[in-house]
Amino acid sequence: MRAKETRCPNARGFYAVSAATGAALAIPCKAWGCPHCVRMRRATVAYMIEAGVCRAQARGEKVRFLTVTSPGGYALSTRELYESFNRLRTTLRKSGELEEYLAVVELQERDGGAPHLHIIATGEYIPQRRLSALASSAGFGPIADIRAVRGTGPRSAGMYLVKSLAQYATKANAGALAERVKSEGNGKATRVRPVRCSRGWYPGGMKAAQKHALQLMGGAKEANDPGPWFMVSRDPNGNIHTLSRPKPVDMDDQPEAEERPQGPATMPEGREAMTTVRAA
Repeated sequence: MRAKETRCPNARGFYAVSAATGAALAIPCKAWGCPHCVRMRRATVAYMIEAGVCRAQARGEKVRFLTVTSPGGYALSTRELYESFNRLRTTLRKSGELEEYLAVVELQERDGGAPHLHIIATGEYIPQRRLSALASSAGFGPIADIRAVRGTGPRSAGMYLVKSLAQYATKANAGALAERVKSEGNGKATRVRPVRCSRGWYPGGMKAAQKHALQLMGGAKEANDPGPWFMVSRDPNGNIHTLSRPKPVDMDDQPEAEERPQGPATMPEGREAMTTVRAA
């Protein structure tokens, strides 16, 4: 079997093979902490942010950028962070102040790695004082910020927003988050999700966004292969083992490897966003 290999250092010998053309593609690990796979993750997050903002504005909806933080002197655990966000999200959704959203976790270098949550969302206007009070009631700290997002051009502050949020999806931040989650789970490997979004922010979520981002970057030639595809594995001796019958195979459904944080990485330049941030 002659396969198109991946540069992923953590690939585990799984391949997708087309029954129609014989094309074989190595399946990368797709871990957030992988120096290769995280570049696509980062590009995908940037695309999800930009596309979500553009779609919301095309519908005539207001888009806002919110930040909520850990309480002063105390770093929330990952579980506490998402539990607090679930409480805050439920309250804001009931009042119509939060509709669709994409949230990204940032671990601070100071304060013991205290996590912050950055949220870009649609919904009714939220006064900063009210957001601060609701965030405190939900379990966050009283320091909260909210700004409006408006479109102007590729060199705007909105481009900084897209790059900043996408930066938190790099393996440096994701790797640190993986280590934090693992320590909180008593050393057990746990799936890390630095980015979460509602179903309506980007239909199909990160899986669909990654396919679209690949198409825009000219890297989805295999998507035109009619298939059907089937999965095989290669053992250490080079022997091939068929894992499934020929059928439509979604390569994004393959299991992810354990996170292996390995330091900072750079992302190839992607599309430029057309948003800007102003005070709400």
